[in-house]
Amino acid sequence: MRTNNIKFLFCLAITVFLTLGLSISLQSLLAAWVPPADSPPACALGSPGCDEPLNISNTAQMKAGMLTLNTGGNVNGLIVDQGNVGIGENSPSASLHVSSLTASTLFRVDDSGAGDTSPFIVDGDGNVGIGIDSPAAKLHIVGTAGVDGIIFPDGTFQTTAGGAGGSLWTESGSDIYYDSGNVGIGTAGPGAPLQIGSYTWLGRGASWANPTLSITSAGDRIVFYGPTGTYK
Repeated sequence: MRTNNIKFLFCLAITVFLTLGLSISLQSLLAAWVPPADSPPACALGSPGCDEPLNISNTAQMKAGMLTLNTGGNVNGLIVDQGNVGIGENSPSASLHVSSLTASTLFRVDDSGAGDTSPFIVDGDGNVGIGIDSPAAKLHIVGTAGVDGIIFPDGTFQTTAGGAGGSLWTESGSDIYYDSGNVGIGTAGPGAPLQIGSYTWLGRGASWANPTLSITSAGDRIVFYGPTGTYK
C-alpha cells in the first residue's frame, strides 16, 4: 500500500511539472516581443556587445558613443533596406543626408592605398574637389578631365568639336549664333561674316529692302541702303 502511494505521488509530481513546463513554453511562443525598458547593465571588460542598448525592436533607439560593425570581415557591414540615413541630421530628407553645424568637410572618398592623390571631397563651403582635398572653386579638378559636352544656362547642350574642327551653334533663345563661319547677333541665319539683327549687315553681299549698312562687294567703301535710296 505504501509503495502504491509513493508511485502515485511520483506520477502526480511529474504530471504537474510537465503541465507547468508546457504552459510556460506555450505562453512564451504566443507572447508578443517587448523591447527592454532600459539599457543592459554594464558588463566586465572583455565582454564586448553587452553595453550596446540595441535590439531587434521596431522602436526607434539611440546609442551614445561609437558603434563598430563588421569586425568579422564580412562583405557587407551595414544594409539599410528602407528609409533615409542621416549623418549629423535627425530628420534626413534624402537616402543619404549629411549635415554639419560647422564649416567642416561633409563628404570625402579616398583610396585605401598609401599615397592617395585622387580624393573626391565636398568641403564646408560647398566646393567639390576631384584630385584635390582643398578645392578653391565650386568645381576644382586636378588631373585630366573628359567632357562630352556642355550645358549652357538656357538649357542648350553643346558637344565638343571633332578633330577636324567645327563651329559652335546656339539654339533659339540666345543672342549670338554661329553658322558656317558667319556670326549672327539677334538673327539665327547670318548671311555675312557679321550680321547684327535684321537691319544691320557688316560684310560682302547684296543690298536688302530694309535699311542696311554694308561693305560693297569691292570691299573699298561703306554703303548705307535706305528705304528711299542709296548713300555712299
